[in-house]
Amino acid sequence: MAKRLTIRGSNSPAMTVYRRAISASKLVYLICAPRAQKYEKGRSRIIYIGMTEKGVHRASGSMANKAIEFLEEWGIKRLDVHFVTCPPRSGSRSWITLERDLLVVFKAEYGSVPKGNTSGKNFEIDKLSRKFQSRRLKGLLASFEGSR
Repeated sequence: MAKRLTIRGSNSPAMTVYRRAISASKLVYLICAPRAQKYEKGRSRIIYIGMTEKGVHRASGSMANKAIEFLEEWGIKRLDVHFVTCPPRSGSRSWITLERDLLVVFKAEYGSVPKGNTSGKNFEIDKLSRKFQSRRLKGLLASFEGSR
């Protein structure tokens, strides 16, 4: 008789989605590693900043693509996705501006854009829009500095 196959399940969820993420379709998402990564001017858990017009579907697709790349690195066993939204304003694509401003502030604070980002390498702090408080953007990024 052939040997039976063993079944293994994971103790922790592979992905958790909250209702708040489903309610907004235009949002910015941050992919974070559990341990802080080294950058030129400091450490941050953020390894990718992305934007979507299609809601959580795009973020989950991006997570699947980026997961293969990031999880092959030594020491990274888990990735977390955090959503950042802002209220819409007529005539303005605020989610695009939010992503750009987060990349500008990240580069100013840590010396380079997140490891997974290819766009934004030429952004400078003078490119920052005045639609968001820079103090709030810095505070949001600082909340991901330490390891958890």
